[in-house]
Amino acid sequence: VMQVSGLSQVHQFLLFCRFRSITKADILSTYYGQDASGGLLSEVSDREELVERRCRDSFVLSARTERREGSNLQREVSNVLKKVGGLVFEEYRQIPPAEWLQQEYIDEVSGYSFDLYLPSRQLVIEVDGPSHFVTDLTLTPSEGRRQETESPNGKTDMKRRHLRALGKTVVSVPYW
Repeated sequence: VMQVSGLSQVHQFLLFCRFRSITKADILSTYYGQDASGGLLSEVSDREELVERRCRDSFVLSARTERREGSNLQREVSNVLKKVGGLVFEEYRQIPPAEWLQQEYIDEVSGYSFDLYLPSRQLVIEVDGPSHFVTDLTLTPSEGRRQETESPNGKTDMKRRHLRALGKTVVSVPYW
């Protein structure tokens, strides 16, 4: 029996395949080194919906388990967005923020969770703390200085790529 983390990774792989138009036949042919049409493909297809649903459900369960109350920074970003949203987006001027801004939203298609989401604009705002980044250190021998740069970690980068492939606009608000 595969653990939740493994099923979640399979879900992410299946999303990647969907975005790249990689079919089950392509995967099976590569894996088995032969044409996967016919019996093998139909045998897999019979169980595929159940397996995909289980993988997606595990991914959503993992996302819900990881969710915490938003950070202080996330609350600050949300409050600022509520105050200026009507100034930035004309269509929100006369509408209460609760009607156009969703917090801790879980996307039905991908299973990803969004810190802040404006569905009518397909705009995802991620408030990214230190755990979303890796630090690259560079030493300059001539000056003896240490330079640090922050880059999104693999998990964060993959989420952004998947969301863009789904047609979402992703904005990251980093902790610094």
